[in-house]
Amino acid sequence: DGLAAPLLRTGNLKKKPLEPLYFLTLLSAVAYCIARLPALSLRFQELAGEEGLDTASAAVAFGRVTALRSVIEFFCTPAIAAWSDRVGRRKALCLCMAASFLECALLAGARSLFALGAIHVLGGLLADSNGALEHSCIADATPAAQRAVAFGRLITVVGAA
Repeated sequence: DGLAAPLLRTGNLKKKPLEPLYFLTLLSAVAYCIARLPALSLRFQELAGEEGLDTASAAVAFGRVTALRSVIEFFCTPAIAAWSDRVGRRKALCLCMAASFLECALLAGARSLFALGAIHVLGGLLADSNGALEHSCIADATPAAQRAVAFGRLITVVGAA
């Protein structure tokens, strides 16, 4: 089973490449910062206008939806990390990426403000926005003496987005 294989090569801890993980993190961060969040904000504003909300009310509603999603992520991320301990990092990362893709597709097709908000909030159930899986991969793949460098590179990748 290809999904059961470790995300990073097994064997000598010093030889595991982290570049695929860094690339996935960069791709995810760029997609979120450049495409997803601005498009969600504009779509929310558009649907709010169609439903008769003024700009201030739309901004408050968007803030509430975003805050609710953050609360959902806060409680679900530890569960995702624990689940990845049982099933493997690769399966967990694949599921989170697939859920992110599905969320984006559903958001693009949302026709009401309620649907848009509900999809965004429910997307937080499988969101790994704070990088628990990436951090777990690094902890698994690098010896303790090299972890600071690996984590520093991960943070640099996120910052580059």
